[in-house]
Amino acid sequence: MKEELLEELKKEFINKKREIAKHNDNVRRVKELEKDDNVKEFLKRTGLKENLSYIRKSDIDIIGGIKDSYIYKNSYIYKNGKNNTNKIYFYYGTFMENKDGGIGYQVNYRNKDAKTRLYYDIENMWPIQVGIEDSKEFEANNTIIGTHYGSRMDVNYIQKEFLLEAIEHGQEVAKAKILKKYRRK
Repeated sequence: MKEELLEELKKEFINKKREIAKHNDNVRRVKELEKDDNVKEFLKRTGLKENLSYIRKSDIDIIGGIKDSYIYKNSYIYKNGKNNTNKIYFYYGTFMENKDGGIGYQVNYRNKDAKTRLYYDIENMWPIQVGIEDSKEFEANNTIIGTHYGSRMDVNYIQKEFLLEAIEHGQEVAKAKILKKYRRK
């Protein structure tokens, strides 16, 4: 990911955390003021009471709320020939061919009749389709993470983890942590 894009993401993440903290401070203060019966009555009459609740979000939830726009921007850059990712791909599955020559049903990684494998770059939105005959070379030239049966939910969660680590500690540390945790053996 380009450093400028990561900086944008970091700024938005910090701003979102500040917004939540400010909101929660306001809720806390209103709850303190509610001890006064006049304030309590005012809130009840105006209907403001219904909107007062704490926002409880972890950092991974916050990054999840903003990651898609940045993954999309990075995907756009990637599709336009300016690949600047860390070349970490999540193995999504091995597939048979359907009647129309497209991707059919998912099969075991070692299935001899399979035609294609799908991989997601953890910094992009769209899968990369690689023919079985080219998959060994693709896997040798890139870092592959995940299990033999992936899910889109797994990809989303790993993307969030990677981005959060990159924001907090930089891309190299994020890459090392993700590889340690998810690299296929």
